[in-house]
Amino acid sequence: MTTSLPTGVLEHLDPNEVEVETNVRTEASLTKQFIASIKEQGVLVPVVAVREDGKVKVRAGQRRTLAAREAGLASIPVYISDTDLDTATRLSQQIVENDHRLSLTSVDRVKGIQQLLDTGMSMTKVAKRLSVSPERVKKSKAVGESETAMSALISGEVTLDEAAAIAEFEGDDVAVDRLMKAVGRNYFEHEVERARRDRIAAAEREKAAAPWREKGFAVLSINEAIAAEMVPLHALLTADGNSADESAVKNPDNWAITLSDEAVFTDLEGNPVDESLIDWSTESDPEAKAEEGMLHCDSVVEKIEWVPSSYFCVNLEAEGLTATGWYGTADASRTPDLTSDDLERKAAEKAERRRLIALNKAGDAAMSVRRKFVTELLQRKTPPKGTATFIAERLVADPYLLQRGGDVASELLGGDIRSGELLDHVTDARAEVVLLGVTLGSLEFLTPRDAWRGPGPVHAAYLQFLAANGYGLSAVEQVIAGEKSAADCYGELA
Repeated sequence: MTTSLPTGVLEHLDPNEVEVETNVRTEASLTKQFIASIKEQGVLVPVVAVREDGKVKVRAGQRRTLAAREAGLASIPVYISDTDLDTATRLSQQIVENDHRLSLTSVDRVKGIQQLLDTGMSMTKVAKRLSVSPERVKKSKAVGESETAMSALISGEVTLDEAAAIAEFEGDDVAVDRLMKAVGRNYFEHEVERARRDRIAAAEREKAAAPWREKGFAVLSINEAIAAEMVPLHALLTADGNSADESAVKNPDNWAITLSDEAVFTDLEGNPVDESLIDWSTESDPEAKAEEGMLHCDSVVEKIEWVPSSYFCVNLEAEGLTATGWYGTADASRTPDLTSDDLERKAAEKAERRRLIALNKAGDAAMSVRRKFVTELLQRKTPPKGTATFIAERLVADPYLLQRGGDVASELLGGDIRSGELLDHVTDARAEVVLLGVTLGSLEFLTPRDAWRGPGPVHAAYLQFLAANGYGLSAVEQVIAGEKSAADCYGELA
């Protein structure tokens, strides 16, 4: 048995002059992207209609018709069937028509965008033609050019955003491995930021290594030095039996060094400052007074410098040195410095500096990701659930809270909170979002990169509110929120 299909004619009609009948779709879902696409490309697939009582009634193509009206199109293609259908047949055909639609996969879209770019079309034009954001085209291009990211996308392991982040680190196996382990986790963005900062640090280390190499030193990582079984300076004896120090480093060709980034503190005039003389309790509080004999944080400048952390001799005979202990045959008892209180103290101080730098770096990275999240959160027209209670609790705990962090709040809200422009012609719901922004700005101001040093209830409340609204806390933020110790966090970062 064969079914005869209805015939008809194709006409181009004003979308405002056709009538949209009841559809199985209860929600037209006219997104901005869909309307923009219709405006740019027009209606490519004709809508289906019947002519009844002098009116053209749309039977299939509700969204296209409504979007064409929104886009201001003068006409759309309409296939007007000669045969009207009974209600049951019409509705069943609408259901089947929608069921048979198969959306492009993420892989198909990436490949399609890459094909458009291959024709010579610019990313801006591709974005306009497809009515997508330039950022989406940029990410698709990056993924399409990365074998690792494309493979992960094809396998269904990652989203386009995650694949784009992985593509950014193509060739860096360590970074890619870390990112793949974080895929689907709410701390993925933190791993991306960490990888970016590690890459910057590696470039800075390489730049710092250049002058040392010019002098003749080999510059290695600590793992490379250990793998080569090089003897460290602290395990060497001079010809007269004394422990060797940096004065024993005579010919750079006989030595290798490792570099580490150390925090260096100076006063505002550039004079070196001992870190132990800084009163850290004054940080983020200009009005606080430092303890007697100590310096206020605002009077100190911190910068990072790459300095030799260890020296390794590669030619003991040429330098007239002897290895001791585990590294040689010399009597370990002749090297009391190896177990002296002074050496242990210096080692402890060095370890503490390394911990400080690592956790502060993690705090910097977390702050960057966190502020991006808060900025996006504050773009809402309505406040997140629990906003009023959260604000009330914070103001009861600290009635002067909103007097702090004005500049941070302005940055997060994208406008000067002092001018009042953020409240012009807004709804009550949006006004509550603005108030939330002022509150979060103050809390963010009170949560600097080294808040892990002295976390308190105010920090925990702030981060827990963000977490309740979908933000994934990084390891260092878990320390600030009181969920993890600084030692555990440092162990994860090492």
